[in-house]
Amino acid sequence: MDSLPLELIQKIFKECPDIATVISLARVSKKYYAALHGTQKLSIFNAVINVQFAPLGEAIQLVTYNDSEPAHQQRSPAISMALVKQIVKIGNVANQWVEIYPMLRWRSDTTYRRVLRPHEVLRFRRALYRIWLYGKAFHSPSYLSRDEDPPMSSTKDDRLTFFRRYSDDHIIEISEVHDVFHEMLHNDICPSNAIMMARYAQAAPGQDPLFFGTYETFRLTNGRRAERLLENVSVLDLPRNLAREAWGSRQAQKSIVLDLLKLTPDELLYLRDLGGKLSRIEYLSQLDPLFHNSRATLKDALEAVFAERDLMLGITIDLDGGVVDFFEEESGERNSMAGVEQEEELDAMLVYIGGEDIGNADDMDGEDAVDTGDYYESFDERERFDGAEKDDEAETKEDDEENDEEKGENDGVVREDDEEDDDDEDVV
Repeated sequence: MDSLPLELIQKIFKECPDIATVISLARVSKKYYAALHGTQKLSIFNAVINVQFAPLGEAIQLVTYNDSEPAHQQRSPAISMALVKQIVKIGNVANQWVEIYPMLRWRSDTTYRRVLRPHEVLRFRRALYRIWLYGKAFHSPSYLSRDEDPPMSSTKDDRLTFFRRYSDDHIIEISEVHDVFHEMLHNDICPSNAIMMARYAQAAPGQDPLFFGTYETFRLTNGRRAERLLENVSVLDLPRNLAREAWGSRQAQKSIVLDLLKLTPDELLYLRDLGGKLSRIEYLSQLDPLFHNSRATLKDALEAVFAERDLMLGITIDLDGGVVDFFEEESGERNSMAGVEQEEELDAMLVYIGGEDIGNADDMDGEDAVDTGDYYESFDERERFDGAEKDDEAETKEDDEENDEEKGENDGVVREDDEEDDDDEDVV
C-alpha cells in the first residue's frame, strides 16, 4: 500500500467511518502518517466527523455557543482543529447515548427493541444536540440566577424563540428524547420508595415489606441539606439494600427528577454510570447552588410552542414514531411527504406572527439556515393584523346583507310577474 500516490491515500483517509480508524490508518507507515498530517489534515478530519457525528451544523451550534449571543442565532465559524476536537468530544457522548437509547426507548416492549437505523441515529443526535444547547443556554447558573418563571405561550421569551424555529416533527423528536431521559431518572437513577417496594415484591414475593425509615429525600437547595441527607443515608440500617437506593416519596422523587432534568447529556451520562445513591448525592451536592433553585423548563417551552400551534404535546414515547420510524414508514418517506408541507405551514405561521418571510426556519444543517431571532419583535403588528382581518370580515358581512336585500327585491319582482301571468291565463 505504500506504493499508492499521496492523493489516493488522502482520499482513503476521507472515506474512513470514524476518527479511531483515521488514527489507526496513520500508524501503518511513515508515508501514511505524513499523508494525514500534510496540507489535507483539516479536510480529512472535517469529512470524517461530518459522517461520524452528523448533523455537523447542530454540533457546531452547540460547541460555539456562549452567553454573549442568543442561543438561536446561527453561527458559521471556520473549521479548525480546535473546533474539531470540541465536536469529537460532544459527538462521542452523543454516540454513547445512541447505544443506550434502544434499551430506554423500548424499556417494557422488548419485543420491538432493536438498534437505531442510520437515519434514526441522525434524528436522535440532532434532537440530543438541541436539548444540550437548550440546557447550556437556559439551565446555566448565569441564566438561573435571573429566577425566571416557566415560559408561557404567546410571549416574547427566548426559550420559546429557541423552539419556534423547528417543525412539529422535530419538536416531537426533541420531546421524545427528553421524555426518555425523564423515564430513566424516574425509574433507574432516582426511584421512589414505591418503585423499590414493587421491585422487591416482584423479586421476593411473600416477604415482609421493606422498611424505609423515617427520613425523607430533600431537594438539594443548599450545602447543609446535602450534608444532612448524606448523614441519613450513611447511618441507615435497613433490612434490604434496595431500601437504601430509594429516594423518598413520589412527591419528593418528582421534585428531584425535575431538578435533575437540567443536567446536560454528558452530566446525565456520568450520573447514570455512578454506582449507588450515595455517590450520586455526593456528585449533586458539588453542583452550583443555583442549580437546585428551579426546575427544568424544556418541556414547558415545548408545550407552550405547541399550544401556539393549536396542538397538544403529551407523552411522546410510543412503540414507533418520533425519532424511530413508524412501522409502515419507508426510509425517507417522512421527509419527502410530510416535511415540505409542514415546513410551508410553519413558515406561514411565522410570517403571521412576525410580519416577514423568514425562509426555511428548520434548515439548521445546511448553508441556507436563516436567523429567526427577531420574527416575534412586535405584538402590535399581530394585533393590527387581527384588526384588519376583523374589518375585512365586517365588510364581507355588509356586502352579503346588501346582496340578500337585492335578491329579496328581485324575488318580489319575479313573484309579481308570475301573478300577472296567472291573471292572463285566467282571462284566456
